[in-house]
Amino acid sequence: MRPSLCCQHFLRRYQSGGGLLILVGYIGTYASNIGRIAIISLSGYIYGPEGVIEQVHVHTGWILFSLWMVIFWYYFFTRHLGFSLMGTKKQHE
Repeated sequence: MRPSLCCQHFLRRYQSGGGLLILVGYIGTYASNIGRIAIISLSGYIYGPEGVIEQVHVHTGWILFSLWMVIFWYYFFTRHLGFSLMGTKKQHE
């Protein structure tokens, strides 16, 4: 898929409620970071500051961020833009 095609669809769909979905994306990313900080703090409280907290810090960031991005972009591309997983565009009613 060409980038210009994706941008064209994005700009067209942005006018029909895409701004709200982008706001949800920002809020979800913020909530994911708050969850990451809570998990890191909890692991430090339970297991101590050495060793485990460093590993939790390293891995929770990419795991939570990846999960959130997969869920958000799957919803955005399939439900909002109308693309399917096979690369074809679904017809909107």
